[in-house]
Amino acid sequence: MTDWTATAEKAAQAAETVLKGAWSRVGPALTTQLEATAKNAAQAELDYEAGNFSEDDYTALKQIQINMLQGVLAGYEGIATLTAEQAVDAAWSVFADALKATIPFAA
Repeated sequence: MTDWTATAEKAAQAAETVLKGAWSRVGPALTTQLEATAKNAAQAELDYEAGNFSEDDYTALKQIQINMLQGVLAGYEGIATLTAEQAVDAAWSVFADALKATIPFAA
């Protein structure tokens, strides 16, 4: 099993690297959403191992989680759209890499 708490922490570090000074404002809210993303990833891992998680499920999970993370950042003034997208991409790539250990079609 993947350590999803550690994965969420690594994702937060990846986002913080992109967001730099804005992290002090957005970090708490984004961290909360990353923790929720970790819970969803953990459930996906369990579902896949039980034979109940398809490529379509993964595609939906990925898009929903990316939208949720972007939604958190959209509420803050002073964060450019491109920076928010880069932070979300950095964070999601940590989750995708962790999911690949169990789910071969994760990307």
